[in-house]
Amino acid sequence: MASLRVRAREEKAQARPQDVWLPFTPLEKDEADILVDRITKEAGPMLLQDPTKALLKPLRPVALGVNEVTRLVESRAARVIVMSSDAAVQTMCQHVAVMAEQLAVPICVVPVAPSELGAIFKLKQVSVFAFRTITQESTAELEDALIQLRSIQDFAISKASSPAAVPSLQRI
Repeated sequence: MASLRVRAREEKAQARPQDVWLPFTPLEKDEADILVDRITKEAGPMLLQDPTKALLKPLRPVALGVNEVTRLVESRAARVIVMSSDAAVQTMCQHVAVMAEQLAVPICVVPVAPSELGAIFKLKQVSVFAFRTITQESTAELEDALIQLRSIQDFAISKASSPAAVPSLQRI
């Protein structure tokens, strides 16, 4: 008789990405690459380099990780969510996708690894991140950064994943 650990490993090996249902379909690879590339080239440096980093830090324009994104969506402050379509991420973030659908928050499910999303923010892995709605009035030097950030958010919203069809439920 196999131990619980061995059985758990076998079940995990048998799990397939299609076993997890998300309310959104992943973006096409080309569109996802364009979105990730724009966020990497524009948002990443803006959030990580000194002139704008110090100005944007109090506003916290990006929430990184499942817990932060969940809190942001619950507080209805999320403008757009970007999520990896990795199978392990889907099981962890399924509740985020469902909440986003219920609260009408656009979500971009991109077919990239969490390590690629983490590279945007100079972290090891980021499975999901969200841009915050920024309503605060800004100073002159912050205004350019906020305009660029809103432009990136609008671009991500335009590329948002479409809702998936609800799977049919069968009785066993």
